[in-house]
Amino acid sequence: MKNHNMADFAPLSELTHSQITTQYVLLTKLGNRLRYIRLCNATDAIISVSKDGVTENLRFMPNGFSAVDFTANKVKDEFYGLSAGDEIYIKAYSDLPTENFFYVESMIEKESP
Repeated sequence: MKNHNMADFAPLSELTHSQITTQYVLLTKLGNRLRYIRLCNATDAIISVSKDGVTENLRFMPNGFSAVDFTANKVKDEFYGLSAGDEIYIKAYSDLPTENFFYVESMIEKESP
């Protein structure tokens, strides 16, 4: 059994205001299971977030963010969170943003040496 008790930073994923449309656009595809994620809307528009590119799962007000630590209160060998291969999509809820970007910061599971 692999021991995933380590973490590492994942590359930052972002879309600029000009890349965000009223149709879902892929923000990131996860390469590893996540231990922590922070979604940040630095735009001046309301942004919708989806895991499948169809269903609205979250909504972010301008300059809003959400942070989730999937390993908080974790019991050994349990996994709750987003898996490798999961995708995150975003779109403008109504009005298109005119400045800044939407981004995701995360920490991924890593095997201990």
